[in-house]
Amino acid sequence: MEIVSQRTTPPVVYVPINGEDHEGRASIALLRLTTGQLAVAAYSALDRLESALGARQAWMLFRTPELEEQASAMNITRILMDPRPDTQPQHRGGLR
Repeated sequence: MEIVSQRTTPPVVYVPINGEDHEGRASIALLRLTTGQLAVAAYSALDRLESALGARQAWMLFRTPELEEQASAMNITRILMDPRPDTQPQHRGGLR
């Protein structure tokens, strides 16, 4: 798992989600990189998430190791810390 960050990775992160499905499971909002690879966006502070995606963006708080496990279970190998909003989130997969 690669965490792409300009600073030290925090113990907990804010992760954008696409709401919940009919069973109450949240879906992590994924990013498609220019390489075509999917990645998870994570924010080190709530104000950073809101600045990038807006105050209405749904989110979940994750412990960083748990997010790494979730991403790995979805075959995602990159977590981007505090990414700029120049890549569009895509809906995929649900949390268990």
